[in-house]
Amino acid sequence: PGFEPRHFNFLKTTMETVTSRLKNRQDVSNLIDIDNWVDYFLLQEISKNVDVGWGSVYLYKATGEPLRHGPLWDFDISMGLGNYFDSDATGHWGWNEYYKNDFFTWMMQQPSIYARFRQRLMDFETRVLPHVIAYLTENAATFSAIFASNFEKWPLNVCEGGFCPIIEPLLNVTSYTDHLEFLEDFLTDRVAWMKANIPS
Repeated sequence: PGFEPRHFNFLKTTMETVTSRLKNRQDVSNLIDIDNWVDYFLLQEISKNVDVGWGSVYLYKATGEPLRHGPLWDFDISMGLGNYFDSDATGHWGWNEYYKNDFFTWMMQQPSIYARFRQRLMDFETRVLPHVIAYLTENAATFSAIFASNFEKWPLNVCEGGFCPIIEPLLNVTSYTDHLEFLEDFLTDRVAWMKANIPS
């Protein structure tokens, strides 16, 4: 069967209930998979993904299950890339700015969710980030070949349709090592900034 009006009405009612509870600072843990949401939002924030509040953000609901985010995608303009907004490693993005996404802001105003987000950020810094950087470094030879093929097909300084969001410092950078250094610096600086600016 296809998507029926009853499905639409069910999801509409669910989202209205969630929104109402969040606005009134009420518990939503029986409606949303909180761990899923925290991990999803944390990765959006760490990458400072421009789409976190505008698009490419989806929720799904399996029968009898809470709302969950998925999939993680559309990170082409993130992690320091993007010349038409404040794309550096500092600055709030989605967690406390209403113009980005009310839903995320309301979620972060729930003390228990906020505390879990903060703890996951600390865990990411100590347990995940070192492994990510080590993986990128240890596989540099393999990635360099892929990197070269990618830039052969899609050069950074050639943009279709006039849309060219690559930041100036990267337009003429063609080595994997230099791009890796840029990415490592961004992730390290971003996590450090978030830690320093998320009150306990």
